[in-house]
Amino acid sequence: YHFAKIQKIVKEFSLRLWGGYNLTLTMSLTSAILFGCVFGLGIYFLVVGVVKMTTEEMKKYFEK
Repeated sequence: YHFAKIQKIVKEFSLRLWGGYNLTLTMSLTSAILFGCVFGLGIYFLVVGVVKMTTEEMKKYFEK
């Protein structure tokens, strides 16, 4: 009887722990994906900006 009670408590605890772990994992995955998107967009705009500036400078240089 006593052993079964302990087993039940352990089972519930591990389930809660697993649920919390899953939640943390999901949250970190979501934030990682969001961060990746934002980071990627930032790099994209940076590259586009640099390319635009470079082409403008090249045009000025070649028009002389």
